[in-house]
Amino acid sequence: MLYYARRIRALSFDIGVFNIKSDVLFNRVNKAAAFRSLLTLRITNNLQVTSQHHLHPFPISAPNLETLEFYGESLPEISTPTLLSTISSQSQNLKSLIFETMITSTKTIVDVLPRFRELQFLCISGMDCHNPTDFLTNCALSMASLRTLMVDFFSDDFGQPASGGVSRNLGLITFGLLSDLDLAGHFRRIENVMNILFVPELDTLSLHFQCDDESITDIGPFIEGFLTLNGQHLKDGLRTLSLGTNFAEFSIEGYLKAFKAFTKLDSLSVLNLCSQISMSGLAKFLHENELWSDLTAIRLDSGCVNSSQINDALSIAALPLLADKFPKLLHIDIVIYNPDQDAIKTDTTNATRPPHGLETLSFVSQLPDDWIRSTSSAVDVASFLHQLFPKLKKVESDDESEWINEVQEMLKKKQSA
Repeated sequence: MLYYARRIRALSFDIGVFNIKSDVLFNRVNKAAAFRSLLTLRITNNLQVTSQHHLHPFPISAPNLETLEFYGESLPEISTPTLLSTISSQSQNLKSLIFETMITSTKTIVDVLPRFRELQFLCISGMDCHNPTDFLTNCALSMASLRTLMVDFFSDDFGQPASGGVSRNLGLITFGLLSDLDLAGHFRRIENVMNILFVPELDTLSLHFQCDDESITDIGPFIEGFLTLNGQHLKDGLRTLSLGTNFAEFSIEGYLKAFKAFTKLDSLSVLNLCSQISMSGLAKFLHENELWSDLTAIRLDSGCVNSSQINDALSIAALPLLADKFPKLLHIDIVIYNPDQDAIKTDTTNATRPPHGLETLSFVSQLPDDWIRSTSSAVDVASFLHQLFPKLKKVESDDESEWINEVQEMLKKKQSA
């Protein structure tokens, strides 16, 4: 066993699979530098309750470890800070750290994470952090090579400011090489962090706001502040923007106020929007305003809608609007709830529109019932798409229905004719 352990480069370990204690399993092969070649370690715990399984102390000696990943429930019978401390003392060259598990011992974790000075990728999901500015300050000061930072701030104390008290550092938090920033959590927490965040090399920005406070209807002001703080760097450098909101009473007007703050970005090429607001109103805004003519990919997703919201949901008529507005689009992901047969027939007979170069079209969520119940609708949609996007290579949907396969086959026949 020791002979093979020395050759292992990647190891995935599911705590719930083994019927013996994991430390007993690993200690059988745990000699000095037993896992000398190990580069990737993935630990998963799918158990819902605390069990007899252990990971204490950290059982693997892996001095060359570069990627460490944790998934599932909290690790049983082990202190997360203790685990991280042990890893940081053994694996000095860790490049990627992913924690997609609930982290509760926040204060100690904030102190331990900066020890990983060579990290380039850090992803933490479910972090109950009452001082996010302190946490990010420590990371910025120690992780000079960090390129990707993904943090999902979790807290039951949603109504309080993000700092939860007085932060030790009220100056700018600078990540000099960060190119990908993904923040999720309560509106106030993200707001307080972004007010002092300086990221001159940022290429990709993803923000997902979660809030049940009906008094919050406008995220525009702090977005303006963040863009002003980073100035020309973001104006010329940001390529990908993802914006998601989960507000209980977030109107299209409030959403567009925030959205307009981003219209000053000149180099945007990828736009992802996910919000339970009127996507038809948003599509109209995109069509009526001069912005982002270089977009190559767009995603419009409103999530699930009920029957009372169908009039505000996107119809198939949004596709010609997007085609006219964004001539360089290559990929569209879109949720369609309204089949709008009249729009399909009208646009199919429109021979004046120039051909568009779109290559892939993906229908997000469930397709309209009127489509999947009718073979004739597949013919109509295929003709519509071929007229609008003659270079379309792939049409797909999340539900992988037979209907979408029929559309794809009909498209191929029309293109080869």
